[in-house]
Amino acid sequence: MSKTVLGFDIGESNLKIVHQGSHGVQIHSIQMPDNLMQDGIIQMPHMMSDFLKGIKKEYGLPGGQCGIVVPEELVVCRSLTLPAMTEKQLEVNLPFEFSDYISGEPQKYVYDYAMQEMICNDAGEPVEMRLTGAVMSKESVTNYVNIFKNAGFKLRTLISQEIALTNIMKAAMEAGRVAIDEEYCIVNLGHRSTQVYIYKGAEMIVFRNLHMGGKMLDEAISENKNVDVYVARTHKNKNYNDVLEADFAQEAYGRIAVEVMKVINFYRFNNRESTLENIYFMGGGSNISALCDSIAEINDLQKKSMRELLPANVSENADMIGVFALGVLLQ
Repeated sequence: MSKTVLGFDIGESNLKIVHQGSHGVQIHSIQMPDNLMQDGIIQMPHMMSDFLKGIKKEYGLPGGQCGIVVPEELVVCRSLTLPAMTEKQLEVNLPFEFSDYISGEPQKYVYDYAMQEMICNDAGEPVEMRLTGAVMSKESVTNYVNIFKNAGFKLRTLISQEIALTNIMKAAMEAGRVAIDEEYCIVNLGHRSTQVYIYKGAEMIVFRNLHMGGKMLDEAISENKNVDVYVARTHKNKNYNDVLEADFAQEAYGRIAVEVMKVINFYRFNNRESTLENIYFMGGGSNISALCDSIAEINDLQKKSMRELLPANVSENADMIGVFALGVLLQ
């Protein structure tokens, strides 16, 4: 683990915090105030600072260095294959790799990367490198730094979801929990969207973002139970009156499962030699067993615990909603 002791993932529905302490890694999930985060954008920075300050006091969090997972709306990620080069050479080349994805001057952006694989020739000399690159505007970075500074934190790391998850897979491979030639399908069941990742070893080879998630289930509960959508979210989280077993909930699970199936079927069609067997779930939706079962069954995959891929010092009862935030601590 790095010297970063706190990892944050600010979602529209929940704030996820991963804390590295003397008793291992703890994962906390706190419901966000209504309308504070919309479409990946913090609507009221001063209120966000006040909210974080209150959480810091309530949970006794240290004020040291921390990092965050940046919402997908604020960052562009790409899988890159480049000639082997030094870190300084890579800093020069990354802006060119993202020139088609940014507007304005390149110096208005911050660039980052996570190394996936260094390929060597027969003589053992590096010839090619595969990595995940990311770019984010300096304005967005400054906004986050100020929000956390006003809450009493020192923000040192900002990374994308893709880099956070790749950090976890790299650590898992180094620890022998992931094999270099095996395939792993990981599905993040978020509030606004669902992401499907397929890795071969620690190398991400497929990423798809599906614009449906737990919010869709909240809306179905709201409509069918005639309650406000925020009340519906509480019903979902507590399975009030067995709402998660209702027919309309099962219909929502099926819609998400079919979209995930399309991604996996496309991968299998283009990789006929694939031996993909297992599927892992993370995010808030991973706590809904019926949803995970529906996705696993329609894809004929074995449902596995995401806990198997995480570092050994993560608490046994850790909620898989905070996996991305955990990846910050490995940066």
